[in-house]
Amino acid sequence: MMRKLNLFLLIVFVSTSTAAFSQTLNSDSTKLQYDVYCNFLSDYPYDALKKQKLDTSIYAFSSNDLIFTRNGFYNAISNVGAAHQDMLFSPKKSSGFEYVYDCFDMYVLKPENVLCYLSETPYTSLSYLNAPGNDKVEESLYVVHNQKLGKTIHAGATFSFLNSRGFYEKQHAMIGNFSANLRFRTMNDRYGFLFAYYHSRVDNEENGGLADDTQFTSNIVDNPKVMDINLQNASNFAKNGGWLFTQDFYLKQSDSTDNNVLRLFHTANFERSRRAFYDSNPDSAFYKLESNVAQIFDSTAVNVLKNKVALTTYSETSKDNFLNFEAGADVVYAKVVSEYKNVEDTLSRKSSIFNFIPYGKLLINFKWFKLEPKIDFSFGNYNNADYNFNLKLFSEWKDVDFGAAYHSSATDQYWFYNEMFTTVYQWNNDFKKMFSNGLNLFVDMDSFHFDAKYNLINNYVYLNEDIVPVMVDFPIHNFAVSADYDVDFWKFSLNCMLLYQYVDKNDVIHLPDLTGKLRLTFSQSILRGKLLMNLGLDCVYTTPYFADAYMPELRAFYLQNDVKTNGFPYFNVFLKLQVKRARFFIQMVNVSQGLLKNNYISVPHYPLNDRQLKFGINWYFHD
Repeated sequence: MMRKLNLFLLIVFVSTSTAAFSQTLNSDSTKLQYDVYCNFLSDYPYDALKKQKLDTSIYAFSSNDLIFTRNGFYNAISNVGAAHQDMLFSPKKSSGFEYVYDCFDMYVLKPENVLCYLSETPYTSLSYLNAPGNDKVEESLYVVHNQKLGKTIHAGATFSFLNSRGFYEKQHAMIGNFSANLRFRTMNDRYGFLFAYYHSRVDNEENGGLADDTQFTSNIVDNPKVMDINLQNASNFAKNGGWLFTQDFYLKQSDSTDNNVLRLFHTANFERSRRAFYDSNPDSAFYKLESNVAQIFDSTAVNVLKNKVALTTYSETSKDNFLNFEAGADVVYAKVVSEYKNVEDTLSRKSSIFNFIPYGKLLINFKWFKLEPKIDFSFGNYNNADYNFNLKLFSEWKDVDFGAAYHSSATDQYWFYNEMFTTVYQWNNDFKKMFSNGLNLFVDMDSFHFDAKYNLINNYVYLNEDIVPVMVDFPIHNFAVSADYDVDFWKFSLNCMLLYQYVDKNDVIHLPDLTGKLRLTFSQSILRGKLLMNLGLDCVYTTPYFADAYMPELRAFYLQNDVKTNGFPYFNVFLKLQVKRARFFIQMVNVSQGLLKNNYISVPHYPLNDRQLKFGINWYFHD
């Protein structure tokens, strides 16, 4: 383990030195930006005035394949739009009710990933992607529009649709998303509100993976469509949506002395999610059933209403004051309804959860550093006496942010582990609270980010090999180091993401030692600068390990010790072109197929896609 860690740190050290040196060289001319800003819904109202410039560069335009995304590392089951698992281990730390992590998180809309745009002139963006093929077609459409209505109102909407048939039988995925928002601020900026609506729908076939991996790994069967699969009549349906209304009012505005401002805000957020699974001819061996069942048809609906009220002095204009504070409370009401159909009747179980969570935080600006403590505590019929404490110490020097953060939390387990009521899986547990303590060290620059995390966890709960939740009564030590850096030299750009993880109880938590992504691009202006060309290569690599298996009926991943996956380089080459406000790309996925072994499986029994040609276009209007 130490040899691998030393190798990782050596790579980071060399990369940091190279990145620092490269800042004196030519910057990437493809990274162009326009005066269009965006925020996530979850930024409001705390960052009501915060603006993040939208990247409209040729570099940022690519397909929505999670394997090659620049936002993190994910284990995905073959097809775009299907279930996936975050490869970065992170225990539950938040106080209050949470049902569970969602295997469709990167595709469905939530306040954390719904974007609101801001532009003084109308802004429209149209994107289309296509991967041609008779029975493996993939296509997606993404539309954004935002414009100013009068002097104080902004309105916008987004729509996206994904249709992906996949290479194997019974893995068709269809996802549709829609969001709309209306934003208002008075001329003197004293009062403002934001209202947003969002909705997602997922319709996925589930084939349960290959019944015999050797048909793929030994190349016994050439055509993926005729390979034996585990499930022939199963499907998952998911809906996620809701609305958010937030408003803020300055009780005291800033003046010429730059004193702290005092702002009162209120946020109401209603979110409804529903997950349903159907299998008309279940295979008892696949579901690990002792006896046969005629059919599986079950669903779980989770409704959550959150209200937050707080007083704060945090704002963009007061962030450099010596002292900022925020004090408030969250009021959470949740309802969970689970039901399934047997031969004669529909059985259901309903639960209601209430939480009251007061919280407070400070930001103290000293001469050379800043200190930010935050604490919250939960009261309620579930998650009662949950707490979460965070202490962040950081500094800003020129264009470099660096510091450390400590957290300590005690939280009830995800509701998923305590209560389940489906055709196949039923449990009603009363697990102890999970205790988590951790330390985080970070360095953040324009072209380099470094992060080191340590977690000490007690009473951790997971799904074992029998797909049953169990709690371990011994402490677990987890360590993770990640680095993300960009190097620009002449007309070449190199982006590299590295993640090293270690856990001392690898019979409970399976993690890859090392995961890495690399992107190498060459940029050139042609036709007298009217056309910008970007030619590149993506490579993803994960060291071999026993990756978690996927159970479609639960939409969850569970521990397995039979199949070792990963250990292969997965390549993608692309050509991008930009002409004024139009961007194009052509991409060949899994370009090395046939040159290497058929071992590109990241989730047990789910091979990644074969070689595939994709092309896309994005056209944006800003006038």
